[in-house]
Amino acid sequence: MEIKSRPVAKFGDKRAMSRPPRRAGRERRGDKNMDEYKYKRWGIILKVAGLVGVILSGLWAVHTYSEDKTKEQNSFIFQHQATAYWDVSRVAASLAASRDEKTKKEAEERFLQLFYGELAGVEDRRVELATIAFDKCWESKGVKCEREPVDQHDKKINLARLLVKKPTIETLALEIGACTRSALEETRKVQFGKMEPVSTSCPYD
Repeated sequence: MEIKSRPVAKFGDKRAMSRPPRRAGRERRGDKNMDEYKYKRWGIILKVAGLVGVILSGLWAVHTYSEDKTKEQNSFIFQHQATAYWDVSRVAASLAASRDEKTKKEAEERFLQLFYGELAGVEDRRVELATIAFDKCWESKGVKCEREPVDQHDKKINLARLLVKKPTIETLALEIGACTRSALEETRKVQFGKMEPVSTSCPYD
């Protein structure tokens, strides 16, 4: 039986020279697929990174806005609180010391506005107790001028540390101012100059 051998391409045979080996073709196609996979993978990674960046930027913007808004709101509340404190101290002093009936009438109206309205939402407990004591004294026309029995912590007040043991309407008016000062120093960290000697202190600290 005669075995036929594969014809050997002769030098210059274009068909033989132009056909690439099958294995080499598969390798090139594999390299191309690998390049496309890497390209798609990096595209996805970049898109995800961009999305994360957008989300983080949005969260930071919301955080900054919220922080600024909170500071703005706190500033507004503090201004309102401080104004109400000064007003109630002023009108209490007018009610206690003024001899002018018109001034007293205006001061009484303003005191009631503060007592039943504006102060209710912003006042410190010690300021509240001081204004309650003053209101009772004023309503009794100076007959029943007594301090509230407990302090801001619902503990019995320490009369031993107070210079004036038996209060008058003037004393109670001064104590509203003293409690206002104490409340702003403690809760709002407002620094006032030292007063020596201290003639009146807040009995409800």
